[in-house]
Amino acid sequence: MIKEFTLWRNNKKMKDIHPDYNICIVEEDTFKTIGACWKRESKGKTFLSCKLSEPYQDRKGYNITEDKMNENGTQKPEVDDL
Repeated sequence: MIKEFTLWRNNKKMKDIHPDYNICIVEEDTFKTIGACWKRESKGKTFLSCKLSEPYQDRKGYNITEDKMNENGTQKPEVDDL
């Protein structure tokens, strides 16, 4: 069972249909992408719409761990600030 995953900004996004974030886990000491998230807005609120890749859709027991630091060492925005 996967208990923790991390959202990483998709630095390879080239089109609007590409995800804004990748959902990753650590498996056997390497990062593995298991899904994706898109930044959406509705009724003036910004939120993430996420989808897990096929083999991970039926697993239970997920927790979100947010890394508060950007690549340049500055503080990341809170989820509400996305």
